[in-house]
Amino acid sequence: SDVCFIGTWEPEREVWLRHIADKLPHISLVIWGNMWLENCSHPGLKKCVRGNAVYNQEMAKAFKSSKIVLNFIRTQNMFSHTMRTMEVPASNAFLLTQRSIEQAEKLFKEGTGIACFENYDELISKILFYLDHEDQRKQITTNSNQMVKAYTLKKQLKSYFEHCPINNV
Repeated sequence: SDVCFIGTWEPEREVWLRHIADKLPHISLVIWGNMWLENCSHPGLKKCVRGNAVYNQEMAKAFKSSKIVLNFIRTQNMFSHTMRTMEVPASNAFLLTQRSIEQAEKLFKEGTGIACFENYDELISKILFYLDHEDQRKQITTNSNQMVKAYTLKKQLKSYFEHCPINNV
């Protein structure tokens, strides 16, 4: 596919994906996730649903089979990241995610290690850009894959405890 989204149906996610279906009907958009067939009201999106949620190897295969993998940040995580932030690069696939400070500045550098969007117009623009610029898409994929290898839980916890103000608790 050109664009892939894997995640549970939520009204906000449907709105984002509706914009893609409406503005870019010529691209192949695929969706895996729970509750899409039951809740999605947009006929153009319903035909994009490939099935319920996929995990582990199946999810990695879906990522690798797509030129662009989308990530939407839930409202409560707006300044943070999600597991997809790590899973997609670890699968050596290209991630286009809603912009958050943590993703775009702290974990990766936007434009070299991650691609981000903030609004509907920027989402459409970035999809078109990265579909047309395979070399840049592949470079960000390679960079993000290398960067994500540095983020092991053991390393992150060690760093946290080294900088924790109450270190000996």
